[in-house]
Amino acid sequence: MTLTEVMEKAQAEPILAVSHGDAMWAFYLKATAQNLDPKERGNCAICHFHYDQEHFKLTEVIDPLTGDVYDCK
Repeated sequence: MTLTEVMEKAQAEPILAVSHGDAMWAFYLKATAQNLDPKERGNCAICHFHYDQEHFKLTEVIDPLTGDVYDCK
């Protein structure tokens, strides 16, 4: 099942999807046209996406190791 399918079938929000850093980076590259500084995507990064009508938008990246929050709006 793809993340788009998960979001389309979801009955409630928020949805938590957990993935390895490289898989998340591949998803980010395919799903968005946004620019992201590589320093903002640590291996333990939490990527907060907004989903609307089959489109994902990265809104923030949180580094739980440093507490840094990068606004991507």
